[in-house]
Formats: sequence, structure tokens, C-alpha cells
Amino acid sequence: QILPLAFSLRLSAWWHCFFDEKRIVQVEELIIKDKDVSKVNRELIFKFKDECFANNLSLARIVRYMFSLRDMAKWLKKGFNSANVDDIKALG
Repeated sequence: QILPLAFSLRLSAWWHCFFDEKRIVQVEELIIKDKDVSKVNRELIFKFKDECFANNLSLARIVRYMFSLRDMAKWLKKGFNSANVDDIKALG
């Protein structure tokens, strides 16, 4: 039997939120366990995540930013707070 469209859309929206919440937890665990991400950068990434939630960004966007920041922290090899424009340009 085919589900009514309204029910199907609600189920899809619920699943999307569940998936994103699960991904937030996964990326947080990856950042915590990653030895290449310094404690300072880890704290800054989590503060940024809190700021994103405060500004009502979507869960999917926050997950994407956290993955990107984790990668940047690994490549940068210094604290985000001590990086300058040239350091960031060198990543690209």
C-alpha cells in the first residue's frame, strides 16, 4: 500500500532530523578522539558549534562545518586563535 503523501513527507522530515542529530554526535566523537586536533582547536570547534545552534543554522550545515573545521585543524597544525590570513590561505 502506498503511504499518503502528507505522512510520507512527515516521516521523511523526521528521519532527516534523526540522521542529522546522529551525525552531530558522530562528528563530535571523531573530533574528541582525533589526536591531530589540538585541545584548543577542539574547544573552539565546539564553541563554534554552540554559536551555530544559537543562530538557528540547520543540523546538516553544522555537521558540515564541524567536519570542515576538523580537517582544517589537522592541516593547520596550530590553534585557530593563533592562525593568520596567510596560514588559512596556505590551506587552499
